[in-house]
Amino acid sequence: DNGSSWISRSSGTTDNLSEVTFGNNTFIAVGDNGTIRTSADNGTTWDNRTSGTTNKIYGVTFGKNIFIAVGENGTIRTSADNGTTWDNRTSGTTVNLRGVGF
Repeated sequence: DNGSSWISRSSGTTDNLSEVTFGNNTFIAVGDNGTIRTSADNGTTWDNRTSGTTNKIYGVTFGKNIFIAVGENGTIRTSADNGTTWDNRTSGTTVNLRGVGF
């Protein structure tokens, strides 16, 4: 209904979430302690995914069939399978990466 009404959903985590994005029929939410949650049913249920880091993840985006997540200490993770698995990428920096876009 174009945002006129909202239904509360549980993310299944107590970690703070920083950002959410949508691509390829999948929602991905990221946050504290390397948290990555995915939903393929319009946010009704959320699955925990292993990011391979305990760093806070600040941002996530989707483009060219790849999800990219960025965070503390130069963290970059990518997923080509709708967020099921995440690969480490070298950023070449230790500064916090707070956003990413496509």
